[in-house]
Amino acid sequence: MNVLSTSTFSKKNKQKGISLLEVLAALVILSIGASVAFTWLDQSLIALNKIKTEESFLIAQNEAMDYLRSINPQERPIDTVDMRGYKISWTSSLIKGPSRTMTALGNPAKYEVSLYELDVQLTRESESQKWGQFKMQLAGYRQVSGGSTSIFGAPVQ
Repeated sequence: MNVLSTSTFSKKNKQKGISLLEVLAALVILSIGASVAFTWLDQSLIALNKIKTEESFLIAQNEAMDYLRSINPQERPIDTVDMRGYKISWTSSLIKGPSRTMTALGNPAKYEVSLYELDVQLTRESESQKWGQFKMQLAGYRQVSGGSTSIFGAPVQ
């Protein structure tokens, strides 16, 4: 009978739940995993924000270059223009002096051209500080003679 009571006693004291130590170990593992996941998420958001800022600058730079190709730096060597959301400011400096253009027949044409380098700065309207800058080269021109000849140098009737 003693053997029977011992086996009954051991079955009654058998553990049926989890211990506090197991709960703490699971919480430690969970917190390490969450810490890694949140660090990765934070780094991803920072990188995404940086890419978004660079992309918007490149779009603005392309728009600015398109606009600047339409100006004559000889007539507007220094200027500022308001665009949608930002400003373009530039100063130009002469790289190669004026030279007279020639017609297809070798006669002097009515324009004189020069090469300029533009130092361009972009400024966001929401911020008063410089957003970015770049340089580009443009041809400047001015008319030096009347328009009485064709592009081939022959007199126009």
